[in-house]
Amino acid sequence: MKKIIMIVFAITAVVCSSVLNPVSIKASDIYFTNQNGVTLSKDQYEYLSKFFSYDTLYTMSKSGLESLKDENDLHSINTEKYIRVDEWYDRNGNLVSSTEKEVDKNTAENYKGSNPLKSYQTSHTTSMKKISMQVLAGNDSRIVTITNKWLSIPSTKSYDVLALRPETRSCVINSASLMSAYQKYDGITIGYGSSSENVKVKPGLNGDGGVGISMNIPDSTSDSLESSLTVQFFSGAKIFEVYGTYQHAASPVTLSQSKSYSFSSAGLGNVLYYSNSSIRSKYDNTRGLYLNYRYGEEFE
Repeated sequence: MKKIIMIVFAITAVVCSSVLNPVSIKASDIYFTNQNGVTLSKDQYEYLSKFFSYDTLYTMSKSGLESLKDENDLHSINTEKYIRVDEWYDRNGNLVSSTEKEVDKNTAENYKGSNPLKSYQTSHTTSMKKISMQVLAGNDSRIVTITNKWLSIPSTKSYDVLALRPETRSCVINSASLMSAYQKYDGITIGYGSSSENVKVKPGLNGDGGVGISMNIPDSTSDSLESSLTVQFFSGAKIFEVYGTYQHAASPVTLSQSKSYSFSSAGLGNVLYYSNSSIRSKYDNTRGLYLNYRYGEEFE
């Protein structure tokens, strides 16, 4: 099974909205402008780029980036895993079985491709991917980013799902302004905001809320593929608990089917619960990971 590791920090106050007071930058000092029109000076950009990729900053929501642009005391912890995915299909192209295995960085990065090994009855493909997580802690926010990068392109190209589910005493807000996502394939970047039909947000305070996004892998994808979800959560609890997952569709699904989940500890990766077993079986059932942060613990 695929393993995702994520580190999470406690939120210092319970809020379900954010009041932002953006600081204007003189035109002569503008160094970076993202797709939503937020501008950063060179110093601001260079500082934030220590924590976020260019694509995350470029596609981040206006409210999200405005709330970060003047931060100067951010802390983060990162981790990553490399996963090998093997899939076997019958002669009609139907998935027969799949396996997952964690491998070391060198093995994953030196894998030469995923050309099918075909026989009369079945075909076999191998793909490699890197899943990384970051939690960023500022003065009044905790921002979780989950990113999946395929090191070799998967054979099935349908709606994969990235999602996060905070546990008890955590506030999930129904606001797209505090979430953003992107998919980048073969050098083309697609940004997703709160109004996207691919996004699903369920407010909740007792572990029954969360944020998820379905991203369709374009059939033309051949060289590179990466997807990422960034969400800001709030909590006044001494302990902040969260589950996260990345689910790959090993068989084709529609957008509607991919979003037909609720947020539950009984779901895939302890996050995504599909009541329809035929839809649930189309996903690879990536193992999610639970982590928590106790308020007052020091950053490493």
